[in-house]
Formats: sequence, structure tokens, C-alpha cells
Amino acid sequence: LRLIVQGRVALDGAPCTNPAERVDERLRVTLNGEPLRALHSQEGVLPRVWRLHKKAGLLTTHADPAGRPTIFEQLPQALRPPSLSHIISVGRLDAQSEGLLLLTTSGRLSRALELPSSGFVRRYRCLLATAAEAVTGEMLDELRAGVTLTDGTALRPIDASVTAAGVRKCWVAMWLGEGKKREVRRVWSHYGFCVSRLVREAYGPFELDDLPPGEVAEVGPGAVRTLVDAISEGAGAKDIGIRVPSQMARARTAALPLAHRHTFNVRSRTEPRVAATPRSQPTATSRTTRWGKPLR
Repeated sequence: LRLIVQGRVALDGAPCTNPAERVDERLRVTLNGEPLRALHSQEGVLPRVWRLHKKAGLLTTHADPAGRPTIFEQLPQALRPPSLSHIISVGRLDAQSEGLLLLTTSGRLSRALELPSSGFVRRYRCLLATAAEAVTGEMLDELRAGVTLTDGTALRPIDASVTAAGVRKCWVAMWLGEGKKREVRRVWSHYGFCVSRLVREAYGPFELDDLPPGEVAEVGPGAVRTLVDAISEGAGAKDIGIRVPSQMARARTAALPLAHRHTFNVRSRTEPRVAATPRSQPTATSRTTRWGKPLR
């Protein structure tokens, strides 16, 4: 507030006079004429980021009035107060969904990753109960063009393909550029299908990979700095050039928009992990890598 009163803060070159002014990634914020590194703290400390393999049955919230279990209650002590006072999720997964959920200490980084304009693609794998009807090519073409649901909600284009089909069920891979509430379930309900299992496998540069259910692993500072610097400079996913190294993604790269193509991976095969449930002995690898030390 003092800096604003003194006229030292400017938005897109104009002095900021309202302390309650809303600021998003499109505005250029300067202090004493110098641009702010929006995603860094005042002390220059990088945000911290973790990959969590969320299990089905947990709510993505800090507390539930009905007393239902939440992801934050299942985190290791190193990620809960008083060890760590502030940690939030990047978006949400509904209670019955599972797979990759990102956690961070930065609300600004979380918001930047969530914005559709940033171009960070979410990849899902869903199991559909198809009964007598099958997923057709016409349905997939509609999704790629951008479908409007029966309730009037217009969705951005969704890339999808059937990866395996059986009797009364099939697996579908999906790439979404935004994260509307229960979007995948609502899409398939629109076509008369029930989603019996939903797994998020990737979020932008971050992969679920072989992280076991219930465990959490911290992303190393080198990858976080690359991400933060690029976002702070106004780059989206297509400019950062993030690579998803899964066999499915490689097979479909030629058919995907540029924003889906990737050139570096934030996941190291030697990345340490920590279990999200209490254990008598801390879990750790014997090696220390640039991706960070094991949590204890």
C-alpha cells in the first residue's frame, strides 16, 4: 500500500492508484520502473512444486464440513503445518478421479498454470461404460471441433481417441486445454456414457509416470525455474516447448496442435519420492539429484 501511495507502482506504464486493482498475466507490473518477477517471492525464492498421485475417494480441499477425507490430510508431515504453512493445489480433481495433481506454494503459479490462455494441456485416460453403443468417429470429430453441452456450456476443442475397446467398455485418451468443473464426465454424459474410471496422466510439462498411488514427489528447482521464468516473461506452453515422453503422446504428436508438442521433461527417473501415508521409516533414495532431496 505504501508503495502505491508513493506512486512507485505502475500497470502497463500508468501509475497504480487503487490498492484493490485486479492484476492478471496480461498486465505489465513495474516497481520504480523495473518489471516485477511476478512468480518469485520478494526474497527471490522460487515456488516449490510437487507431483501427487491422488487416489480415488479423496476430496481436493483443505477441510470438508462433512468430515470426508481430503488430499491434504493424507500428505506427509513435511508438507503440513507447522513444517509448511502454505500449500495449494493447481486446479482440482473430483473425489472419484485419480492420477496427477500438482501442489505448489505459489498462488500465482497455480493460477498461471490453470489459465487456458497459458496453453498447458491436461491429458486424461478414462474408462467408459459403453453398454450397447460404441464411441464413434463422429463423436470424436465433434469434440475436436468444440462441442456445446445440453446445458448450453460451450467447450473448447478436445482431442480424443479410443485406445482400447472391450465388451461394454472402452478406454479413451483425451487432451484438454482447459479444466471446467467435471468436464470429462459431463462430456461423456452428453453422449450417454458413464465414466467408471478417470485418471489424469499429465498436466503441461508434469507427468504422472510411474509415481505410485498416494505418493508425492517434489519437482527440482531447475525445472521450476525454467517454468517460472518462461511464464513471467509471458510465454505459453508452446513457447516453453514441453515434452511428454509417453508412448501414447509420441504416437499422436503429428496430429496435435503445436501447443501439445514438447522439448523437455521435468521428470527424472531418479527423482526421490515420499509416501503420503505415515511410515515408521522415511522413504528416500540413496542418491541426491538435481530434482531435490527426499522429503522427511
